[in-house]
Amino acid sequence: MSKLHILVVDDEISVLRVIETYLSKRGDRCDTAASGEQALSLVQQYDYDIMLADVTMFGLDGIELTRRVKVLRPQTVCILMSGRGSRLDVIAAMQLGVFDFLDKPFSELSVLAVVIERAAASRRLVKERDALLDDLKNQNAKLETSLARLHTAFGQLRLQEATLASDLRQSQRVQRKLLPAAFPTLEGFEVFGYFSPCERLGGDFFNALPLWDGRLAVYLVDVAGHGVSAAMITIIIRELLQPRRLLQTSYEILGAPAKALTFLNHALLEEGFDPPILVTMVYAVIDPKQGTLTVATAGHPPPIHVAGQGLAQSLTVSGPVLGLESSGAFTTAMVKLNPGDSVVLFSDGVSEARYEGGSEFTTARLGATLGTQYGKSAAQVGRVLEDELRLHLEQHAPVDDMTFVVINRAVLREQNDVHLITDRGSIAANSVRVVLPGHIPQAQITAPGRITGGWSAATCVIRLIGLVTWQVTPAIRRLIVTAETEGTGLIRIELVDCQALDSTMLGFLCQIARKIVLHRPSERVCAQFREMGIFEHFQISEAAAPEMDTPLAVSLNDSPPVYSDLILSAHASLMETSEENRQRFQAVVDALGPKAV
Repeated sequence: MSKLHILVVDDEISVLRVIETYLSKRGDRCDTAASGEQALSLVQQYDYDIMLADVTMFGLDGIELTRRVKVLRPQTVCILMSGRGSRLDVIAAMQLGVFDFLDKPFSELSVLAVVIERAAASRRLVKERDALLDDLKNQNAKLETSLARLHTAFGQLRLQEATLASDLRQSQRVQRKLLPAAFPTLEGFEVFGYFSPCERLGGDFFNALPLWDGRLAVYLVDVAGHGVSAAMITIIIRELLQPRRLLQTSYEILGAPAKALTFLNHALLEEGFDPPILVTMVYAVIDPKQGTLTVATAGHPPPIHVAGQGLAQSLTVSGPVLGLESSGAFTTAMVKLNPGDSVVLFSDGVSEARYEGGSEFTTARLGATLGTQYGKSAAQVGRVLEDELRLHLEQHAPVDDMTFVVINRAVLREQNDVHLITDRGSIAANSVRVVLPGHIPQAQITAPGRITGGWSAATCVIRLIGLVTWQVTPAIRRLIVTAETEGTGLIRIELVDCQALDSTMLGFLCQIARKIVLHRPSERVCAQFREMGIFEHFQISEAAAPEMDTPLAVSLNDSPPVYSDLILSAHASLMETSEENRQRFQAVVDALGPKAV
């Protein structure tokens, strides 16, 4: 490991000398400062890897020093020390992005060594992330040049091409290139993939991985959010799943859907994205010798199995969204496919397909449509489903990407029909269909964590939009209090545009479950409820919430103590629902509870 450049700040000279001597023996380069002002002067001169500072100092204290250092040197990893630390100090440090908080005196210097090693690892990850972003920006710049050249050849698209200069639109173009041109052939099976992006940017993609023993892995991914971050996650997932990128001893991961999802979840969490990047996924392995399909999902709609005319049923599989938390298990389903059977993997943009103001396609209608196609080829099933979706949308643009993959156990065709090619290593012609929008829209970003509230007569209606996290919980609580004081009846919460909820929001909704009705939650949100074991607590309506006729003011400004109390209360509520949740959130409650004061 290369030597670290560390700045130690403390107004106790004896502490400075002890830490300086210890770090020098480790081989690190150590500078010291006896005040915050002196430390700030050094930070202006040097780019330190780590700053270790006391919280309580005369003049410029550790909290304010850290705030200024984060402005001057964002990559410097900050660690705070205190012999008189309080819970407010811990909260303030967390909000500043402090890496760790140590109590003085140290029980032994080896504790300091462990924290420094972890901080050094965090520093390296930040540098690697920034390097990846810089590289992606360079690629975006090259893509801008290519788009500019198209303006002359496609005059009618000149205005639209200009909008593609944004990083968000470029990111989606990168993601589309990850789609396969065609699926490999597999004896006795057909695979057909369909991708139709909406006018707004998305993160869907699918692909296949031929396995070493003749099996074929097929996966479909839906990355939450848009822009550079979604494109980066798409690239990461694709690279993690390429066999040539894995050690030979890890090959078996690709052949076991639950193991593959667990591997990807841990890999995403190790990246430490803030806010977290959420990914739903379905991963299936086809075994042509056994005629079976093994499937696992991560916060994703379960695939539909068609086993006869009119016999379409969702497989019983579940698992947590990737990139949200390290706990949670991925269940696996194995089905025997007879000739004529098919299994359809799909994103929630298919089952929830709708246009602005329209109704959803629904999983029930999807199953009914597929049930009529028993015995048809994978491509025929795909064409029928595409026609049904377009008919439902009534020539309008959908609000989400529509992506699906049909896996079919082939039946014997008539002589004049197209036979399935079974040569190993070949590809199936026309097995992937990509339908691009008729025009290139201006890139749009869905703001994370937005909420609106208002009245419909005497009923309070709250709308949650995007990735709703703990930062907006105080504002929602104020709306609930207002509704209970001034309104009548149950409070209506509209979730049709809610991408996901963090654990604080899940716990808060669980606390007020008897007071609310949840309208049109997506399959992803419902999967989160089921994963936490709280789905049955809620009254859920598939109808839209009433339209607001009188808006309510919504303020997101709150002091840190309000946040911490809500976080503590919400997680304590989740812990009461199951032993699994108790183990999952015990550390959070302990950190914010009375013991942390």
